[in-house]
Amino acid sequence: MSLLPDATAQRCALGRQGNGLEADLRSRESLRSVISSPNLLPVEILSYIFVLHSASLTNVAGASHNPASLERITITHVCRHWREVASGTAGLWSDILFTTPRITELMLSRSKTAPLTIAFRQDDSRSLASLFDIFRNHPHRLYCVEITNISNPDILKLLATSTPVLQSLVLRFQDPVLEESVELEVPSRLPRGMAPVLKYLKIFGFCIPQYDVLPLASTLTHLYLNSPNPMHRRPSGVALLRVLHQSPVLETLVLLNYVSAEPYPSSRIDNPVECPSLRSLTLGDDARPALNFLNVVRIQEAVLHVAFTNEIDLHKDVPQFAETIGKARNINARLPLRALSIYDLRRDRRDLIVDLSFHEKTETAKHAPGFSLHFLQPLPSNLEDLVFTSLFTLVEERTMSSIASESEAWAFNQSAWLRFSASQSLKNIVFDCGADPSGFCTLFATGQQLIINGTTGPVFPSLSTLSLGWPSLQEGSPLRKVIVNALNTRPHHCRVKTLRVLHSGVECSRPGTAAHDFEISIPETEVIWVKD
Repeated sequence: MSLLPDATAQRCALGRQGNGLEADLRSRESLRSVISSPNLLPVEILSYIFVLHSASLTNVAGASHNPASLERITITHVCRHWREVASGTAGLWSDILFTTPRITELMLSRSKTAPLTIAFRQDDSRSLASLFDIFRNHPHRLYCVEITNISNPDILKLLATSTPVLQSLVLRFQDPVLEESVELEVPSRLPRGMAPVLKYLKIFGFCIPQYDVLPLASTLTHLYLNSPNPMHRRPSGVALLRVLHQSPVLETLVLLNYVSAEPYPSSRIDNPVECPSLRSLTLGDDARPALNFLNVVRIQEAVLHVAFTNEIDLHKDVPQFAETIGKARNINARLPLRALSIYDLRRDRRDLIVDLSFHEKTETAKHAPGFSLHFLQPLPSNLEDLVFTSLFTLVEERTMSSIASESEAWAFNQSAWLRFSASQSLKNIVFDCGADPSGFCTLFATGQQLIINGTTGPVFPSLSTLSLGWPSLQEGSPLRKVIVNALNTRPHHCRVKTLRVLHSGVECSRPGTAAHDFEISIPETEVIWVKD
């Protein structure tokens, strides 16, 4: 019985010793945390790292409503120092989340007075009260606002208030494919002075009968108006020109089914609107509205993208378009072509995109930005008619150094390649895995001799890099033997130095593989395997 008190005392002593050891371990862990490499960073740098990490989480569609975006909050649970730094970094909390009202309130509190970024989906009805609270109590802090999945345009009435620091506004109707008879109009005029420093305005799917309903400002640099279907009610062309005149720093203009179909005053054709700051112009519409608009503007520095939504008359519309581009850029001579690209987005629809880029400096222009034409409807004729009869009336093709054929539905025939074959500037030809290279390969393999500047030589005398899809080169392809023979028999001074093989995943390094055997078959040509 006398041993019992001693055992109890020993247990108590051991318990006290254990508590002391645990406290010592916690102290050591805390000290190690303090002296660890991340915690030795200046607070400003650590804050910046946290903000970058947060941006990587929120720069995804739907992130503001996704619980995964709450990961930024876990930063505050790593250690005391990180919690203090993160909680005091207002920019870490200014990209507001709408996962729960409590989280939204917490972020508003921790963001202090920092400018706010809002990305809200209207179909999240649980968070509507939080959104209304932000617009009611913090309009002076709104910096970027994006409202998507809009089913009731009355929500836009939130914007009828002063937002003095707002720089970006994006509004998107909920249904990406509207019926042609549906035109959801912007419900009320947004005060012109509501966003005096607005730079970026993007609107999808709304009918905009006049530009006065938009919060346009002289600071605007990017304007996107996009509808999936042609809008029957559009702002007038004169109003559009007035917007351009009042936007001295506008850099990007996108009008998809919003170009006015009305004719412009003849005085504007003689005295077009100068757009010296414009660097990118995208038009998507029927040929006539696009041509009319290009007749009344000067866009010397803008890259031009035009998508024709109607069927095109190659012998009327496209030559007229080429002539109009020349006027819009004050060009009186042919532009020296640098690269020609042919590709499509959907083979089953047989759409076609032709992209032309030019050498930067010319004798007649300091800068020659390129342009691309997107034909959404099938062409009534062939590719050769489009390029040679129409587009090449504007360009000097002898300066072209690169051709890329990346369309599955459209390809040049052998006679077209013969036209390119004497070029001493053409050094790079590209076919992707889905393109048809047969017209080129047939001519390339003929061994046909040309007389160029008094000297006899093979076709494509300056070609140094050729890109072909692996399906055209693997065993069993009728083009494989043709290409291998052509590469091996060209004169040494005209040899193709590099063959880039585009593939979707082949074993190309191990001896004995089909790819390795192909490399051996062309020993004097470097083969580079590129995953497409």
